[in-house]
Order: sequence, then C-alpha cells, then structure tokens
Amino acid sequence: MDDGTRVRDEIRFAAGLGPLGKLFELTLRAALGKMLVARNAELKQLAEGSEWRRYVDTPEVTRETITVNGAQKQVSGMQSFA
Repeated sequence: MDDGTRVRDEIRFAAGLGPLGKLFELTLRAALGKMLVARNAELKQLAEGSEWRRYVDTPEVTRETITVNGAQKQVSGMQSFA
C-alpha cells in the first residue's frame, strides 16, 4: 500500500454445546484478541527494524539488462518474482 503495509487477520470459529459453548467462545475470543495484539506488535517491531533479515535469505541482488519487444529494460533479481 502507498502508506505502508496492512495486515488483516481473520479468524472464524464456532463452539457447539449451547450456553456452555457461548461461554467458551467469549473466553476464546478474548484470548485470541490478546494473542493477535501481541503478535502484531512483534511483527511491527521486526518489520521496522533490521531483525527481519534473520528470517529471510537475502542474496545479493543482481542487475541485468533484458530486451522486451525491442526495448531494453534494466531489472533486478527481486523484480523477477513480482
């Protein structure tokens, strides 16, 4: 996105068991909410710092010139995955 990266978490669940299941759903919903807040804070810290490099193999980016429809274009190795 133009203003940064947006992450959307969507979790769907349902518990049977009538009223007991509804109580379980409320408890689980609160626990999942806390877990997502903590996970998203950690993801933000990793993404905004340099720690993300620990999780991604980042080989040297090579540049090459290719010809497409008679026009030359310089591309990097990272663009080949886009």
